Amino acid sequence: MYFGFFGGYVKPSVLSNNSAIFTAYDDFVHFDISEPERNLMRAILRSAIEDYQKGGEAHKEARRFILSNDMTYVYSFRSICNFLGICPHTIRKVVGVVADQEQEKANHKSLR
Repeated sequence: MYFGFFGGYVKPSVLSNNSAIFTAYDDFVHFDISEPERNLMRAILRSAIEDYQKGGEAHKEARRFILSNDMTYVYSFRSICNFLGICPHTIRKVVGVVADQEQEKANHKSLR
């Protein structure tokens, strides 16, 4: 014997594998409440990478964002990488920020 949500008796045959209740529960996909924030953070990273590849003022701002080591701001590069479980150095390397930074250091040394 099973008593439903409102206390009424529900026949066991209603809870069979073919019932609408069973089917709805079987199709249930768990919703992670942090998924919207994760999507926003992925979009911020994607936008920064695209801006870095464009050049101009967008490139400069994206470079400053990507090279920032700030962990106090929720949507800083390091905070986003930490939240998403991504290595910030790897992202910098793949995007080419590390190579650009090393090239600038070499240029500064040659000017001395």
